[in-house]
Amino acid sequence: MEILSIFLIIYGILVTYLVLTKASFVFNNPKAKVFQKWMGEKGTYYFFLAFGLAALIAGIIIQMNL
Repeated sequence: MEILSIFLIIYGILVTYLVLTKASFVFNNPKAKVFQKWMGEKGTYYFFLAFGLAALIAGIIIQMNL
């Protein structure tokens, strides 16, 4: 479980950073373009941000319970 928590923390930090800086390779990805058509630009931004923060929080919670 310790490896999972460390992975989730690093993944959450990375995703959150990339979303906040609006990295072009994330938002110009063909899969992200599908999300943008479906949810709009702001919706995609908030979805990715929530996903990154959820991974970060889950990793922290798992680490605290060890």
